[in-house]
Amino acid sequence: MITRLLYLTALLLPFTGTLYAQAKNWIGTTDEWGLPENWNPNGIPTSVNSVSVSAGAPNWPKLSGPVEVGSFTMNAGSQLDVNGHKLTSLGVVNLTEATVNNSATGPALIETNGGTSHLRNSVFATGLDFTATGSAVLNEADATGPNTYNGNVKITMAGSGGLNFSGTFRSVVNGDLTIERTVGGTTNLFTSTAIASTAVTGDFSYTNKVGGVTVIGSTDGKTIIAGKLYIDSDATGSPTFTLRRLTNNITGGEVTILNPGEFNLLNDTLTVASFTVTGKKFGNSTIDLNKLTFGSFLYEDDPGNNAV
Repeated sequence: MITRLLYLTALLLPFTGTLYAQAKNWIGTTDEWGLPENWNPNGIPTSVNSVSVSAGAPNWPKLSGPVEVGSFTMNAGSQLDVNGHKLTSLGVVNLTEATVNNSATGPALIETNGGTSHLRNSVFATGLDFTATGSAVLNEADATGPNTYNGNVKITMAGSGGLNFSGTFRSVVNGDLTIERTVGGTTNLFTSTAIASTAVTGDFSYTNKVGGVTVIGSTDGKTIIAGKLYIDSDATGSPTFTLRRLTNNITGGEVTILNPGEFNLLNDTLTVASFTVTGKKFGNSTIDLNKLTFGSFLYEDDPGNNAV
């Protein structure tokens, strides 16, 4: 009996230790992420830890290498320097009224592998390269306020989770915005009903060759792209594709939409080199109140489509 009890205790100890070592809070004696005494409880966070950075620490964390944690939260007034390294969260990434810097060159590299992440009312000093895998969902500017990106932004949806970018508030990208979906899922971009304003000071590119419902633009309040517009979508499974109240200012871009189901083009002011919609299936199309300037235009139903 004693032998069995000791064996059971030995089995449980690793799990018990993990359970009680989940939360790690930054206290910032120095700025080095990899220093155990900068964390409470003492110890460098690992993939089993939920990590939280809050205002009030004497120093802000600075990565000295790639980091993988269980989840990552930055609270109001907090800062992080990624220092040219990638931060990966196996769960959510929640940033609220925070500042993310990169003392090296290029955008901040962040990846989430699960859960629903939120980026709210934060500043990304050198832009952002954000990847979501698995079933991870990203909600951007859905509450609190818009985000400001002072550099190029790339969002890669490499999993089935939904993307909601500029949902409640209209964020500002001071650079190019590139959104790519490599696994099918729902994508909602610029759906904020804020008054007409510039959302991207450079070019906007959206690539989706794997399907899923796409909505670009708002029901009220135009979204302005200061640069060129590039849309390349192959709507596998014939989902709805909606492009509404979007304005771009520089010609040379291209819009190519293949095999959509229901197709909506509403209240847009677009200047592109070419605009192509082919293979539309199922539901009707709504094309209304647009001002389109293009070098070439093609709209074509799927040969078997009997809708009007």
